[in-house]
Amino acid sequence: MGTQINSAHGPAVAATADEQLRAAEISDPLRQFAFRFSLVLIFLRFSLAQFILTYLTDRNLYLLYFFGLPALIGVVLNGGIRRTFESRAAWFWAGYALWLIVALPFSVWRGGSIPIIWGFLRADFPTLLVIGGLGMTWRECRAVLHTIGWAAVVSTLAGPIFDKDVGPDRVGLAFGTVADPNDYSAHLLLVLPFLLWVVFSSKSTVLRALALCGLGGGMLVIVRTASRGAAVAIFVAMLFFLFRATSRQRIAMLLILPIGGLVILAASPHAALDRMMSVAARSSGDWAVETDESAMSRFYLLKKSIEYTLKFPLFGVGAGQFQLYEGENNAIIGTHGMWHESHNTYTQASSECGIPALIFMLGGLVCSWLSLSAVHRKARERIDCQDIQSAAFCALLSMVGFCTAATFLNFAYSMYLPAISGIAIVLARCASYEVQVRATAGPPLPVAFAPWAMPAPARRRAVKTGLPDRQAKTL
Repeated sequence: MGTQINSAHGPAVAATADEQLRAAEISDPLRQFAFRFSLVLIFLRFSLAQFILTYLTDRNLYLLYFFGLPALIGVVLNGGIRRTFESRAAWFWAGYALWLIVALPFSVWRGGSIPIIWGFLRADFPTLLVIGGLGMTWRECRAVLHTIGWAAVVSTLAGPIFDKDVGPDRVGLAFGTVADPNDYSAHLLLVLPFLLWVVFSSKSTVLRALALCGLGGGMLVIVRTASRGAAVAIFVAMLFFLFRATSRQRIAMLLILPIGGLVILAASPHAALDRMMSVAARSSGDWAVETDESAMSRFYLLKKSIEYTLKFPLFGVGAGQFQLYEGENNAIIGTHGMWHESHNTYTQASSECGIPALIFMLGGLVCSWLSLSAVHRKARERIDCQDIQSAAFCALLSMVGFCTAATFLNFAYSMYLPAISGIAIVLARCASYEVQVRATAGPPLPVAFAPWAMPAPARRRAVKTGLPDRQAKTL
């Protein structure tokens, strides 16, 4: 006879072999130790803290190695790789990493491609395993999401504090891999939705107020980057919000948006607003010439990246070598080309590493989207799973904003896209199990017992037990 598992959501039941294995992995001290290191690593990466500390101390403190190695060891020794590759998204990203290696011999400059590929394999691809492999319970998943949310506060403050002189009235960083204002705005678009999740899920009014202020500050900083790609991404994310949010969330957005929008407009320099609005209308003032030239150059680079994709469909021109190949093989500036990157993450992958690389990348993103959508759909069926529904919704919102911004940027070899899939993997795993556990308490709660219709003590009992208040009192 199998062992008995006592659950707060129902009577003791016979544990299957899989449940026994899961219980043993959850209680493994080594895994729990590695998971704590992974939270620190996640905070360092998403808060940009490692770049900030390096900038302030003028030396590399190797914090990513100090916290990353124990986390990776935990992934390897405690089934994290197996858990990660239970998702199809992980297989696509593994195929992407492998194809970068396969395409390396065909690079126009192998010496330039090697450090780019090695950097991705050494520091960026493992982010998928660390985020996706260690978390096993809903509590641990919440810890991951909260960590990214509060990391958003630090990365938001980093821009105004460590401003880079990139032009009149623009905010950027003076260091790191997202020093360009456009890259910095995309980073904020990725992390800020998890701060929104803190607003949705926290039981503390103070924390919710702080998170809301951080969210507003982050949006202000994005506007001050004057990134036109970010303007497009914000518009697309707002459409997604209106399409997929709950009725209460839509109402809250419609109430807060006018006030928040007026504050952001009042606090933003006119030049930054003018540059961002040039997406929809012709720019005027100091930015007019710059924005027109930028739009023309980006359109040219997009055409060239598509041209090279069709010319070298299998292996591309080499990882990170679009700039070199375009510069040497075109004569639009005297005797050479523009010597710029493609400014499109997706055609960057296809033109530099071939169409298979693009397929693997898109496959990982599509599978991640489908996983998060499935969690969101299942959670909506139960009133007592609103926290899970909100988590999946905010992760989808993050994905929409960042992937839209990536259309105008170069992130083919960064941690961000694998990290998105890692978040989707851990959220889908933990949330799906948590929904099943809560479902053992009985059918979904009727609307009359919705959390917003209960007093606070009753709401806590109902959400904890999965039962209406009158039944929860009997437990």
